[in-house]
Amino acid sequence: MGIKDNKIYKSLRAPLVKLRIYKSFFYDANRYIKHSNSLKKDKNPSKLVATIIKAYHVVEKGLTMPEMRQGFGQDKLVYLIDRCNEYFEHYDDKNSNVKNAVKVIFEYYTKHQKLNVQLNDDLLNRILDLKQKYGYLTDSEQELITPSLVSGLDTLTFKDFAFTRSSIRNYSTKEIKNDIINKAVEIAQNSPSACNRQPSRVHVFSEKKDIEGILNLQNGNKGFGHLANKIIVLTTDLNGYHTQMERYMNWIDGGIYLMNLIYSLQYFKIGTCILNWGVEKTNDTALRKLGNIGDNESIIAVISCGHYLEDEFQVAKSPKRPISEVLTFH
Repeated sequence: MGIKDNKIYKSLRAPLVKLRIYKSFFYDANRYIKHSNSLKKDKNPSKLVATIIKAYHVVEKGLTMPEMRQGFGQDKLVYLIDRCNEYFEHYDDKNSNVKNAVKVIFEYYTKHQKLNVQLNDDLLNRILDLKQKYGYLTDSEQELITPSLVSGLDTLTFKDFAFTRSSIRNYSTKEIKNDIINKAVEIAQNSPSACNRQPSRVHVFSEKKDIEGILNLQNGNKGFGHLANKIIVLTTDLNGYHTQMERYMNWIDGGIYLMNLIYSLQYFKIGTCILNWGVEKTNDTALRKLGNIGDNESIIAVISCGHYLEDEFQVAKSPKRPISEVLTFH
């Protein structure tokens, strides 16, 4: 009789497996607590830059909303300016990400000057002080999407095609036919996955009440989510994974599939915006109930979808880090 058939082994196996899994997650939790920006907030340049990028992205999104709310986010601008000044004071004035933030602040100021919108004195004084110190930086300029760009998407090289993709938050009222979703998913099915397990599942919602319900559970679609013609919830099935060593593999497989699905929809001229699913348990369980999504599926992301507008519109430029900050040859 082999050891795996032994009654004692069988009785001990389940608690041992659980212990290994809990131990591995505990190791990850400690690393996250130690290195994330959750506790010792902004205490090194990397953390502070990440905070600045996140804060200025909120501003550039606001500048490109379908109906920009004049004078929006002034408290957020004050916070962003203070964080930029903090970086300049403690580190340097050369970081491209921080300079991008300042450019977005200047764009916000110029746009409101042209609209004759009076900003509050506290914010205005901070912006003018920033201009006095870093006036050599020009205003940022958000990306312009034109009908000609959209019409030629399926004729581009992959490099050019990849650089046309942006998060789209402004959609036409045209219905996305299920046939297009089928074709996009067919292409996304070519995504690699660990041992070809193919865990990804695509849930598509078209009813307005379902879309509204899902968006209410996701924090990050204000000002544009209601325009989505369809909402996709991408999940991965946990049934195909085992042992503590594969505890995050479903997120990797799901992330790979997510990007392929986004590119596939872009190919068929469907604009998308990935809405992260960083939520508490109550929202997660609520979405599962609303969408009839099994507990065995991990929710990777929510995707808002819609046809591109037939007129010009702006999207957030979202400058990327220079290659020197990303690439290391060993």
